[in-house]
Amino acid sequence: MKLEPIGILAAVAEEINAIKARVIHPEEITIGKATFTKGTLNGVKVVVALLENGWGKVDASATVTTLILSCNVKAIIFSGLGGAIDPALTVGDIVISNIAFQHDFSGEPFFPQCHIPSANTVEAKADQTLIACAEKAAQTFISQFDQIIERRHIEQFKLHPKYVIGTIATGDQFISCPEQVTAIRAFDPTTQAVDMESAAILHVAERFGIPAVVLRTMSDNANHDAHIDFPAFNQHIAGIYSAELVTNLLSVLKGA
Repeated sequence: MKLEPIGILAAVAEEINAIKARVIHPEEITIGKATFTKGTLNGVKVVVALLENGWGKVDASATVTTLILSCNVKAIIFSGLGGAIDPALTVGDIVISNIAFQHDFSGEPFFPQCHIPSANTVEAKADQTLIACAEKAAQTFISQFDQIIERRHIEQFKLHPKYVIGTIATGDQFISCPEQVTAIRAFDPTTQAVDMESAAILHVAERFGIPAVVLRTMSDNANHDAHIDFPAFNQHIAGIYSAELVTNLLSVLKGA
């Protein structure tokens, strides 16, 4: 595989621990204050990392840069939770990044809203080959869903997952009220999910010419109940989704 090793990222411990549990011959290394796990996952060389201090664009950018410059990864895969702001989406659905933008970035009046001057664009783009592989990974996961997720959790969260390929809005905020959602959708009505890392990950990867893709599992609907829905979903479901989707994606890449 030409893309080895692959950097695997997540923002919360439940996600990354589920992925690390599948790594063969793990070797931990420390760079700065961050710990990276090298090894093999599903026959593919990987470097697995939790964002150093958890959520947000700064830690996402720092971790991706370290993976590229110090660990020499050839591709980036991020799997984690996000909030659904497209009314057609609900908890348990999967959004695969096509593009992402920073909804909280503003250089006005010097630059348009959300415009990144150094990149001369609003959008950061995911790699089309990785998107196609992620789509196949999601299809496999959904086809096996009833055998993977416990029935009580399917019923608890009313899970009937589907996937879309779409737009993610990123900001250093946990979105949990309709007013925030309205403002983001007013800027780009095609936006389907919100998170705190995707745009940073894709922008940095683009800077270095490294292919990247983000898979977001919807844990909440970015509303007043988000602070309740997110922790429960994270505790019971997040790690399973991330481990299965990443493992499936690597299988597709290995056969490509």
